Amino acid sequence: MRKTRFLSTVLVALFFLIGLVLVPIRTSAASANVIDEAGIFSTQQLLDLDDLAYEISTRQQCGVYVVITDDMHGYSERSFAEGIFMNYDLGFGEGEGASGVILAISYGDRYYDCYAYGAAGDTFTTSTLDDLNDLAYQHLVNGDWYGAAESVIKRGDELLTSTGYQYYVPVYTDPPINQHITSTSPEERRNAFLSRLPFASLGSAAVGGIVVAIMRGKNKNIGVATNADRYIIKNGVRLIDSKDVFVNRTRTVTHIARSEGGGGGGGGGGHSYHSSGGVHSSGGGHF
Repeated sequence: MRKTRFLSTVLVALFFLIGLVLVPIRTSAASANVIDEAGIFSTQQLLDLDDLAYEISTRQQCGVYVVITDDMHGYSERSFAEGIFMNYDLGFGEGEGASGVILAISYGDRYYDCYAYGAAGDTFTTSTLDDLNDLAYQHLVNGDWYGAAESVIKRGDELLTSTGYQYYVPVYTDPPINQHITSTSPEERRNAFLSRLPFASLGSAAVGGIVVAIMRGKNKNIGVATNADRYIIKNGVRLIDSKDVFVNRTRTVTHIARSEGGGGGGGGGGHSYHSSGGVHSSGGGHF
């Protein structure tokens, strides 16, 4: 009897451990939609928010994220939200095909900002991100961290639905990255530059000598004048040459306003073009 109970206990424990290994823990930092490094939320609050954001992200095919960090991680205020999005490898899809929107909050600096990447930029334009910032601020200024996260997540879902968002991989107009730079280290590029430097210096000296020789050959007034008789008249100085020199100028600039937007409404055909991968708000703020 004792042996049977012992074996049953061992089997139950074994199946439990196998379940922990096989079942992924979605709330880990590598895959969670809501990440709280500062420990603001209770365990249940974090699970509730993450479940909500995960369901929306999966259904809409657009990652919706809230990340609370201890500090700015060395980023400037302008690049904070984008840096967190990239550093945490967020977005529905991979690489340039990643699509998502984030509310990033620095607990220590009391700073927040929203940022969108990829196809999400069609829905989350600069003005829309400003609205999300305003929505978050209304809660953060009152110490309601949960309300800020929940309201931005739900508002993101509403906007994705109302704009008819569809996931696609945008075509970016930025020039491709120089493959030589990506395939070599800074040390290798520095050594290659130094090895060519002596030849470049000799070439520059030779070209400079040729240019000086040509200019000297065209100069008709070679030599040093010994007196100034040619410039002197009876009651003054003879001016052989004169010119007007204008030291100030006025320039008129006409500013032509351009409309905001992420590039034309998405629509899975991939026919929207972005000059770069992300869309920034007009600027985050402190609370």
